[in-house]
Amino acid sequence: MKKVGIKKIFITVNYARQYEAVKKIFANDKSILVVRNRFRKTTAYCVAPALRLLGNRFIFAYGHSPAPPSHLRNLISISRRGVVVSVYPSTTQKLEKRKLVSFTRRRVVLSDLGSFYIEPPYILTSDFVKILAKSESWRQAFLRYFKPLVAIKAKHPPEFNYYSDFMRFKRFILDFIRRHKG
Repeated sequence: MKKVGIKKIFITVNYARQYEAVKKIFANDKSILVVRNRFRKTTAYCVAPALRLLGNRFIFAYGHSPAPPSHLRNLISISRRGVVVSVYPSTTQKLEKRKLVSFTRRRVVLSDLGSFYIEPPYILTSDFVKILAKSESWRQAFLRYFKPLVAIKAKHPPEFNYYSDFMRFKRFILDFIRRHKG
């Protein structure tokens, strides 16, 4: 993030032991604020409590799934206002959490008929976070957000949290290869 000029980084950590370790790693970096998030049920819940620290527009990214600087630069350059999302041709999300989309030009439409998936990093706005705070999931918040969503196609792989994510992704790749042989 620093390679693309981001000057303030806010990290939320959910578990006490991990919080202490992360806080120690960044103790000497005044541009990084590490905060313990006690509200986490899903990542959708970790943003709203921090809104007063984040400002009107900011990047949301997973620490365990960093995007390359080139993707972050493209994300930032696409739009000066509104929500911007990354879309991927595959996902490791479980079926009930998938945010399947189609889009025309760069406008995103959540659709069960889509062929891309919304995953972080995102550029979010405070008005979106207010909707997110009243929603039970990212998917629900994106469905409730009536302003246009702008998208950029990611060229890097989606997030991998666990071995099960890798196995789901492996099954996706093998199925894709089988369907497109010939």
